[in-house]
Amino acid sequence: MRDEALEETLGDAVATGEARRKAGELLAETHMGFLAVADDAGPYVVPISFAYDGEDIYFHGGEGKRSRALEGEPRVCLAVTSDPKLVKGDDPCSDNFRCHSALVFGRAFRLESEAEKDAALRTVVAKYHPEAAGEPLTPSKVAGTTVYRMEIRAITYRELPGD
Repeated sequence: MRDEALEETLGDAVATGEARRKAGELLAETHMGFLAVADDAGPYVVPISFAYDGEDIYFHGGEGKRSRALEGEPRVCLAVTSDPKLVKGDDPCSDNFRCHSALVFGRAFRLESEAEKDAALRTVVAKYHPEAAGEPLTPSKVAGTTVYRMEIRAITYRELPGD
């Protein structure tokens, strides 16, 4: 679900067209992202594994600071990058990187139904273990796993040329 006010704030950084397609490819290929959440103590960033189905992002984890933060504030930002390559300049101040990055802004919702959790976990399994994608998940594993769906509100995409 697009958030026009957020997109207006982000301005020209919002990925559309070809940039949005490239951001989707990066999300599909990247194995780790960094999820930013916030609570009364301030921002908190945690590395996560995740899966993108072309519409939403799914991730899972145990109970802790992240899950407590999400209970009070569902707004999140996921940062992903391709493997950055350092490009040395003529001097240290001229160094740069060659990489692609995306920021995904949205809201994370804890999935409650076993059917939704199972489907989301299958999306994650298909990304990291495609050979096991057709195998059933044990009901106890599904029931015991905290699973989230991140509803995407806006995406930015950037390519650093490294020049």
